[in-house]
Amino acid sequence: AAKELVLEVIRDRDGDFRSGRSDFGGRLGGTSLDVAVPRFAVGIVIGRNGEMIKKIQNDAGVRVQFKADDGISPERVAMVMGQPERCQHAVHLINELIQTAQERDGFGSALRSTRVRGRSDWTMGSPGPLQEVTYTIPADKCGLVIGKGGETIKSINQQSGAHVELQRNPPPSTDPNTRVFTIRGTAQQMEVARQLIDDKIGGSGIMSNGGFGFSPFTQGPAAHQK
Repeated sequence: AAKELVLEVIRDRDGDFRSGRSDFGGRLGGTSLDVAVPRFAVGIVIGRNGEMIKKIQNDAGVRVQFKADDGISPERVAMVMGQPERCQHAVHLINELIQTAQERDGFGSALRSTRVRGRSDWTMGSPGPLQEVTYTIPADKCGLVIGKGGETIKSINQQSGAHVELQRNPPPSTDPNTRVFTIRGTAQQMEVARQLIDDKIGGSGIMSNGGFGFSPFTQGPAAHQK
């Protein structure tokens, strides 16, 4: 009876499961493919509030789920589950999104490499290129951003579309009373992520554009420490 209830829920959520129990077994028991997604492209594949990954699942008729993040590897692994031909279609859709992200990131990297000290990408005016900044907050506020089991930082990533992660090995010169996060995404996505972080810590941190100096609108972390 429990199995039938589960199948009913699945049929309600995904029309591709209409043929019922036997097709359900074939779908999930068919194929599982792993797709390596560069970190800078994860936000695009997931989409705002998970809309893009839902669209991939609906269009291809598969299940897509990112494996646990080790916080170190340059790529995240997306697991695609379903019938073989549908999995291949989903992989194609994901690879197209990765290519789009690479093209945008290539433009963004060119901006970063030609930027002079102190110049900010925020003034470029184009929302398209992916950029990267660091955001420094007081160490005692770090747990508020990470959340239990990483739930809060995952929520920030999903809501903003940016990719936010804690730097495991910050430069030796970093103030031990602070923690440094890396934020990647478009200017708009990074601004949303910054606002979400500020909401969590009840203040604001220090934004640094690709290591080229601090933004002029922020102050030192001491101002935000108790």
